[in-house]
Parts: sequence; structure tokens; C-alpha cells
Amino acid sequence: MLWEMLVTDGHVRAARFRLLAIPLVLIGVVFIILAAPPSGLFFYFPTPNLAGLGQDFQSRAAQPVMARFSQIPPLSLTSDQIKKLAPADQLGEVTKLILKSVFPIWNPLKGI
Repeated sequence: MLWEMLVTDGHVRAARFRLLAIPLVLIGVVFIILAAPPSGLFFYFPTPNLAGLGQDFQSRAAQPVMARFSQIPPLSLTSDQIKKLAPADQLGEVTKLILKSVFPIWNPLKGI
């Protein structure tokens, strides 16, 4: 037969490996599932150790902020200006009135 001359030894070996492919894939899947962490197979993200980085990052992030605050001139009020200020127990109402005048349609304090 003509087709038998086209089939080489490599074709026969490839056909045998094709039969082995399915069990090999299944064994691989079983090993992956057995080695999976308890938190989940597909959504495992290890948490980095940030113990030392927090202080360094915080100090570097605070430097420009503190530089800006140091540029603000100190507040000096006269006694007449202090008397015109709202009492501390009315600050909540004053804040709501200011926000209502600034944001007439959208109220950021809605629900408070």
C-alpha cells in the first residue's frame, strides 16, 4: 500500500506520545491542585514584608507636606476677631451652611 510508505518511525512514536498526553496533563493538574495554597488556587498574591518600608516611606512622604505647612504664616487674631468667631458647639451647623452655599446642588455631607 502506498500510505504505508509515507508512515515513518517518527509518526508511530508521535502517535504513542499523543496517547500519553492526556494522562500527563491530568497528572500535572492534580499536582498543581495539591500544591495550591489554602487561600485559593487562582487568586494567591503573597503579601510583601513592608515592616521596614513603612517608616521610611512615611518620613519621605511627610517631608514635602511639612515643608508646605512651615510656609504658612502664623495666625494672629485680634480680640475683636476672636469674638466674631462662631462658638465651638455651632461649628457643625456653620460647616453645613458653608458647604450648602458652595455646593447648592450636590451636598457632600448628605447622610451625616
